[in-house]
Amino acid sequence: MTECDLWEGAVTKGGYGHLVVAGKHVYAHRLVWMQTFGSLDRKDVIMHRCDVRNCINIEHLMVGTQADNMQDMLSKQRGFQQKKTHCPSGHPYTEENTYHHDGRRCKKCRSIYDKQKKEQAA
Repeated sequence: MTECDLWEGAVTKGGYGHLVVAGKHVYAHRLVWMQTFGSLDRKDVIMHRCDVRNCINIEHLMVGTQADNMQDMLSKQRGFQQKKTHCPSGHPYTEENTYHHDGRRCKKCRSIYDKQKKEQAA
């Protein structure tokens, strides 16, 4: 992959390049995409292949949906929840103790929960 071209103007708190065009806030990477390829639908998201938020290198950008962007984030292990090593109860997220259903879940916690429910029903 070629080197990133970093936006040298203002950046958001999240690290994305931005500027004001005709009184509207515009992300720099989105503007670069539109200048190169034309207009975008409002729901289109410009994603970074390089994962560098202030990169405006057109070779590093691609169009997708927000769902595509979230899947890209998860596949690259960049999600906030993915960085956690233990569940809220302190059990480790290991291969043996983790199942995936709408995110990561702790098998030990599920086992405790199921046991409590079974005892309450008896």
